[in-house]
Amino acid sequence: MELGLSSADAAPPLSDDITELSYQLVSLAPLGAADRFDLLCARGPAERLELLDRLLDDVAAAMQFRLLNQGEMP
Repeated sequence: MELGLSSADAAPPLSDDITELSYQLVSLAPLGAADRFDLLCARGPAERLELLDRLLDDVAAAMQFRLLNQGEMP
């Protein structure tokens, strides 16, 4: 155990198989049910990972906006 993290907090090892890996990444992503459903309906791992990349860019932009405007909210 390092940095106060328990073994339950650690992510499982990621697969070398691209299809399984794409599903693992979807399960770990901080997304809502609708986005997760869209990802799981992708035609294949390449499409799934491409969509995941776009969605994570949106999540990162939203988080950055919140952090930058944190003190300005009433």
